Amino acid sequence: MPDIKCVIVGDGAVGKTCLLISYTTGAFPEVIVPTVFENYTANETVNGNQVNLRLWDTSGVEEYDRLRPLSYHQTDVVLICFSLVSPASFEKVSEKWWPEVRHFSASEIHILRLQCVCSPCALGMWCRSSTDSFCFHIGHVCY
Repeated sequence: MPDIKCVIVGDGAVGKTCLLISYTTGAFPEVIVPTVFENYTANETVNGNQVNLRLWDTSGVEEYDRLRPLSYHQTDVVLICFSLVSPASFEKVSEKWWPEVRHFSASEIHILRLQCVCSPCALGMWCRSSTDSFCFHIGHVCY
């Protein structure tokens, strides 16, 4: 069964760990401990083929900026996450996360931008149009 390595990055407290725990266990975690580096696995079927997803959770805090790039080696997919309730976390996508991923990853990498934390009062056309515009600009997929 082939492996697909997926690294998830973004500011601290945008929902990266919750996303991975919910995906791998099917349940939303009741208590979250800040992540330094954590790995999860999930077996999935992609185009009729079984694959092993190796999910790498990274810390978004500055103290780990020198260690995090070690995670990008032989990565197939990067998820860049931000919170809709934190405009600063979206700004960091273009200021920090996209340049870091582009610098330390192979040219054939697949990148997805994910809105992880969402509040009905925070949703607006600005958020959607801004994120879509950014993804179009860098040539990647928005979810």
